[in-house]
Amino acid sequence: MNELYSRIKGDRTFAQLSRAEQVLVLTVRLEREVLNGTVWQYMSNSSGDLFDNAVRALDEIGADECSGALSEIATWFEEGVVPRERAARNVQMAGIEDGTTEMELERRVREVNDKLSEGFPKMTRLLVEYLKGRVEEIR
Repeated sequence: MNELYSRIKGDRTFAQLSRAEQVLVLTVRLEREVLNGTVWQYMSNSSGDLFDNAVRALDEIGADECSGALSEIATWFEEGVVPRERAARNVQMAGIEDGTTEMELERRVREVNDKLSEGFPKMTRLLVEYLKGRVEEIR
């Protein structure tokens, strides 16, 4: 998977990637950031800029558990919409932190993290199956 992922790094923007490449990037970034830190880290970093795209990619490959867990995060934001711009997202995240006890926020983040972590093996299998039929799209 890392070899395939590394093939698409380069000067191309996300929009210039094929759909298969986008799905690969979105799912790998999500898994790496959550396993490296937490879903809260994923949301606060630039990877969170593509939150909606990640949810759609998870839906597209059939990773319902991960899609559902990630979608749960959106309900924490104003009007259930995660801002695409990092600065705006981080302002809302600060508001979520201020409006919730540290213990409660940690519990909520841990619950979503656990759901994602439990869903990642299935997500990876589904991703491999998805990509098998789209190898020609990986440049």
